[in-house]
Amino acid sequence: EPVPFATIQVRGTANVVTGDANGFFKIQNVNANSLIVISSVGFESKTIAARPGYFTIALKQSTNQLTEVVVTGYSSVEGRAAGVEVSQVKNFRKEKESLQTVTAATEYQPTTTVYKIDDKYTLETDGKTTTIGIKQFDIPAAYDYYSAPKIDPSAFLTAKIINWQEYDIQSGEANLYFEGAYLGKTYIDLSSISDTLSLSLGKDNGVKVTRKLLKEFSSKRFIGSNRSESKQYEITVKNTKRTPITITINDQVPVSVNKEIDVTDIKTPEAQVNKDTGIVTWLLTLAPGQEKKLSLAYSVKYPKDRTVVLE
Repeated sequence: EPVPFATIQVRGTANVVTGDANGFFKIQNVNANSLIVISSVGFESKTIAARPGYFTIALKQSTNQLTEVVVTGYSSVEGRAAGVEVSQVKNFRKEKESLQTVTAATEYQPTTTVYKIDDKYTLETDGKTTTIGIKQFDIPAAYDYYSAPKIDPSAFLTAKIINWQEYDIQSGEANLYFEGAYLGKTYIDLSSISDTLSLSLGKDNGVKVTRKLLKEFSSKRFIGSNRSESKQYEITVKNTKRTPITITINDQVPVSVNKEIDVTDIKTPEAQVNKDTGIVTWLLTLAPGQEKKLSLAYSVKYPKDRTVVLE
């Protein structure tokens, strides 16, 4: 099977490319007798002698488990293209292969941070970006999940980094990797965040969320000149991962601004309800393999000549 998004680097240089989703890659400007290092999270690194042409490289799967988030940002350093790679790591059970970095002096100015690089590099005139590794460090991160199954029955993962100001991170475009998979690009705007830097890592299929209407507890009936409609939903959250998770679940009950429409009999066990917006919030901690069922119920009474849309 192909190994997607593997990292291919000419040893001892900043010449690095990333394979595509099908495992294919192309690396140029390789000198004779160079060594190529191929690495990917979940596999053992492999070093081969560089040679031209098309051939297959097999990687051996690693038995160690590694959970990580890698963020790569870019900045301009004295006219040269330079990269700053940051790794947010949790449950680090394997020694990570070091990033090839250069010797750089850091100068803190009133409005910027300047990295002065002693080594010289040849920048090709092909319009492509040359990335130079300046610094590598590990940042502890807390991982939280969020889901609003009324809108989308998916669990979205967020990495939260506290005290990010200590690491000289700069605003700019960043690449996101999680558990060895490339998630896409994001933009870090440090001017609009507080003490916690949040990075959205997208959907995680390891957390299952479903929402269904319980018809046996839902009904419509007439009371005089009014109509009463009751609904009850069941939300199921299951953690299929091997680590515990924290997840926030949001739903909503109707909110009436009309005296003729009355929302009553609201039942949301173990949840907090915002009376102004009707937002219902559960904060759950699930052990590996644990499943949790949540209940939401309400009734709405309104004139029978009115049309009320509840969903």
